Amino acid sequence: MKPLMFALIILLLAGCSNDDKQSAERLNTYVTTSLNDSGFKDYIKGDITITKDNEEKNESNTRYIYMVGAELNDDFFNNLSMEEQYNFIISLSDEYDGEFDCGDESLCTIGKFTFQYNDDIYEVSPQDNFLKTITINGDSYSLEDVRPKEETETQEDTSTEEDTTEEDATEVTPSIDTDAVYAYMKATYEELTNYGETYVPEVHDPQIAELASKKFGITEEEASQIYIDIEMAGGQ
Repeated sequence: MKPLMFALIILLLAGCSNDDKQSAERLNTYVTTSLNDSGFKDYIKGDITITKDNEEKNESNTRYIYMVGAELNDDFFNNLSMEEQYNFIISLSDEYDGEFDCGDESLCTIGKFTFQYNDDIYEVSPQDNFLKTITINGDSYSLEDVRPKEETETQEDTSTEEDTTEEDATEVTPSIDTDAVYAYMKATYEELTNYGETYVPEVHDPQIAELASKKFGITEEEASQIYIDIEMAGGQ
C-alpha cells in the first residue's frame, strides 16, 4: 500500500506538553493508517490539519478532543455523485466515533471533521454519527437529501403502491351482498353467545368470520370488515 502522500500537521507542537505531543503523534499514526485504508486520501489536496480543541481530565486519565481539517480536491466532486460524497464522509465519521488509547493514561477522540472545497464547508461530528447527517455551509443534509430526486420519487412511488396493495387486500369485493353477510353474522353471534351473555372476542370473532367466509365465498378479513362497517353505521 502506498504511504500517505501528504503531510499531517499535528498541533503547533512548540510549547505543547509532552503528553500533548505524544497524543498527537499517536493520533497522527491512527489517522494516517485509516485514511490510507479507506482511500479517502485520494480526495485530499494539500495538508491535513489536526488541532487540539479541548481536554478533559479526571482521576484516572486525560481525554483529548481534536478537530481534523482538510481541503478537498476536484476529483471528489468530478468523480463522485452527491450520494457517494455523503457516504464517504459518513463512513469516515463512523471510523472515528469512539475513543482510542493515546498513551500515558490518556484517550483521544475526534470532535469534528471539517472539509473545504472553494467556498463550501463540509462538517461532520463522529460523536453525533448516529444522526447520519453532514453539514454543508451550516445546513444539515441526510442521505435522502443528497440522493437523486428521480431515485427518491421512484422509492416513494413503490412504497405508495405497496401501501395501496395492502389497503386493497382488505377492501370488500363490490359484488358481495354485504347486508346478507351482516345479517348472517349478527344472527350467528346471537346464537353462539346467547345474545352476548357468553361473548368472548378472542373466540367468537374469528369463529364467526370463518363461518361467514365459507358461506359467502369471501375472506375472513372481508367478512370481519363488512360486519364492523355496518355495525359502526348503526346496524340494520
